[in-house]
Amino acid sequence: MTTIKDIALKANVSIGTVSRVLNFDDTLSVSDSTREKILKIAEEFMIEKGIYNKNYLYGVDKYINNNRFPYKMGYELMLKVLSKDDIPTAMFAGNDAMAIGAYKAIAEKGLKIPADISIVGFDDYPYSSYMVPSLTTVKVPTDCLGDAAADLLLEKINSNRDYPKKILIPTQLKIRKSCMKFSCNKI
Repeated sequence: MTTIKDIALKANVSIGTVSRVLNFDDTLSVSDSTREKILKIAEEFMIEKGIYNKNYLYGVDKYINNNRFPYKMGYELMLKVLSKDDIPTAMFAGNDAMAIGAYKAIAEKGLKIPADISIVGFDDYPYSSYMVPSLTTVKVPTDCLGDAAADLLLEKINSNRDYPKKILIPTQLKIRKSCMKFSCNKI
């Protein structure tokens, strides 16, 4: 299985940089050539593993140079998904901001969340529970992330450890109203 670490090694960047590029983090300050290299390597790994599907990877190159706005990206990507003959019954947005854009595209096409398509976000932004319908999302305890990062940094400074240490931060699925279970007959 290809991991973020594999992509980072091949791209000669940090694991954090790869993660943030693949999640379209618009606050990350890296060159466009670095973004392009990471995305190209990720695509190559997907092709190599037989999991690449060009029909469900939309215009990432378009966002490299111009529009690093997750709301707009979520909107435009969802419009492309909805223009296909076989729309999915569920979508997982890279973050809650992208989910907001997806909500707008779905509404403009006259579809209903979750009756026609379920949406799941990531980050559990404070506004997620106020969306209509309220957004199902994955909550990442950012305070735990900060604590773990500080602990690792102090440990690295105060020790001679020369091997990487893996830390698992628990997440929580916040089930709200944007998802529903589909019966086999509907699919």
